[in-house]
Amino acid sequence: MLDKRFNLENEKEMQKLWEEKEAYKFKGVDERPVYSVDTPPPTVSGKLHVGHIFSFTQSEMLVRYHRLKGENVYYPFGFDDNGLPTERLVEREEGIFAKDLPRSEFIEKCTATKDKYIKEFDIRLGDVNGNIGNLSGGNAQKVIIARELSANPKLLIACQPTRGVDIGSIEFIHKQILKFRDAGNTVILISSELSEIMSLSDRVIVMYKGKISGEVSPKEVSMAAMGLLMAGIGKEEQDHEKER
Repeated sequence: MLDKRFNLENEKEMQKLWEEKEAYKFKGVDERPVYSVDTPPPTVSGKLHVGHIFSFTQSEMLVRYHRLKGENVYYPFGFDDNGLPTERLVEREEGIFAKDLPRSEFIEKCTATKDKYIKEFDIRLGDVNGNIGNLSGGNAQKVIIARELSANPKLLIACQPTRGVDIGSIEFIHKQILKFRDAGNTVILISSELSEIMSLSDRVIVMYKGKISGEVSPKEVSMAAMGLLMAGIGKEEQDHEKER
């Protein structure tokens, strides 16, 4: 019987198991028929809308159906193989349109913009024209941060922004998040790292089994009290225990 409420910890365990067992890794052509999905980049404009939800829902349903049929499914993550997000970024930052410039001049502007973000976000590349998939975890994460912040959003939702990256990259990513916040923008940080939550947040909402167990200020709460909230023991219960 499934839990009535979604348990995020169960999903994490399953994801870890799938990665370890390479459950969904495409291992090349074999005797099974191949079902391949030509996935586009997640978003060209940098803004998500309901059309993206419909698009990904359709592909997810088809992929699951063909996988259940026993077919060899190839469902890669969508990459910017046509340069569209880069072109839109350059047009927005430069106040120009690609169609109004000679191709060579526009390519130069795209290259200059790319180099600017590589330097600004300290992305260390062996080959500037190489595949992002070949980067280390820290540098790949910096690319994602640079991509999201380049759209000049007012709200940034950062879910596990430093998971699996090196200490140097963690420090850099934290600085970028704080810089974004200090510019008057809003950050929703979702993290299993308590030290990360405590050092970056102005306000912390703790959840336990799908319900909010407490809302605290990291400057006014102890690590022990946070641990109790994470175990589902609210502030009133904690105060009651102190009085006993």
